[in-house]
Amino acid sequence: MFSSFLMSLTNGNFTIKCTTDSDVFYIHSTWISNPEDENMPIVDFQVLNITSNRSYSNTFTNAALMNLKPSSLNKELFLSNTFLAFTKNEAGFVEVSESTESNISITWFYYPVANIKIPLGTMEFTCHSHYQLDTFLDQILSKQRNAEVVLAETEQQLHQSKTSFDSLIIKYEDLVQQKELKELQDYKKFKDVLNSKKFKIKQILEELDASKLKIKSESVDSTRIKDEFDTQLDQK
Repeated sequence: MFSSFLMSLTNGNFTIKCTTDSDVFYIHSTWISNPEDENMPIVDFQVLNITSNRSYSNTFTNAALMNLKPSSLNKELFLSNTFLAFTKNEAGFVEVSESTESNISITWFYYPVANIKIPLGTMEFTCHSHYQLDTFLDQILSKQRNAEVVLAETEQQLHQSKTSFDSLIIKYEDLVQQKELKELQDYKKFKDVLNSKKFKIKQILEELDASKLKIKSESVDSTRIKDEFDTQLDQK
């Protein structure tokens, strides 16, 4: 199976520049994602020597590409760094090791650490035509324009998604504010009701205390009157 890195690709088109002492090469690769079996193409190469105006091509299936893998490397490392070498477009990752009128050999590398270069494989290409530079560039520009259209559509979708997300954030913040305001209003109402009940209870307690005092006073008066009445009877 493919590495998850390569499976995420969909018809990825890349062009890198490679130079020798006497020639300048452009290597264009089309990476095909998620093939169903090992015999389906994984990458198609077109190589143009703009010095001699010769064109070379080759197509590799998953199985054919894996046959080039060094035994010391695992498949994941080999596939991801092979893809990196042919898309990074930096010096030192791809070299034309042999070049004749009819054949070229291309070797690619990866760097486990800085300044340590390990070869990953070597591909053989056979010249099949004297290619017109403008035709080659037209094909590359056409693929680039298609990629730019896809990129613009993706950026537009991202912008729309961001706008929708920002709108949702605003609505969420508004709902939070409304919720906090309602909670504050409910608390104020509860506090007002509680204070009102406490005031009523205080009034009732005060009235009860006043009633007790009145009853006690009336009881004292009754006792005094009875005592006076009893005294008067005794005197008679």
